[in-house]
Amino acid sequence: MVSAFTKIKRLELLKRLFSKHYIVITPEVYEELTISLEYGYTFPLDIFRYFEVLPPLEEEREEYQKLLRKKITLQ
Repeated sequence: MVSAFTKIKRLELLKRLFSKHYIVITPEVYEELTISLEYGYTFPLDIFRYFEVLPPLEEEREEYQKLLRKKITLQ
């Protein structure tokens, strides 16, 4: 979603929409965006200026893993 707002040069709308929240990007999203840089796109630079990269806490990783396992067992 952040890429779409960046491409239309309206990142400030996203920040206003979530103004009561602290928005970050994960290291995985950061890595994905850097691939775009390698192909000559510059929009990720705007994202990096607006949002901090913050890795999830260990407990958040554990909860994510639980959700993944649950999803697999439901399939």
